[in-house]
Amino acid sequence: MLVTIKGIDVEFNFSIGAITEIVQYKKFYEPHDRVTLTQYLSRIDNEDYSIDNLCDLIYYAHAIKCRNVGKQPQLTYGDVTEWVFTNVNQVSHVVNSYVESMPQPKLKDDVTKKKTVKKAKN
Repeated sequence: MLVTIKGIDVEFNFSIGAITEIVQYKKFYEPHDRVTLTQYLSRIDNEDYSIDNLCDLIYYAHAIKCRNVGKQPQLTYGDVTEWVFTNVNQVSHVVNSYVESMPQPKLKDDVTKKKTVKKAKN
């Protein structure tokens, strides 16, 4: 997905690779957060964090791209958050795409387990 914030194009996606990059970036550049991949993944499907996750995906895609070319990020997390709240029409499209791209759990085949009855010992 591509969004433009303050004249800067930011391309981001929702994938395990993107999440892993965010966690690695945070461990190196924001060690005070002490976030682990497991902790980060635990909040991905939590609706309470949907705006946080969207802001993370956008901001860290920009920050990682800048880091890779040896520059400081031109956008701040605040810039991204402000953009999210002032562009609700675009955000709804981004959020819908974000939700659609979330990994869906595979449904198990309709297999029932047989109960085992243990005989009582006398």
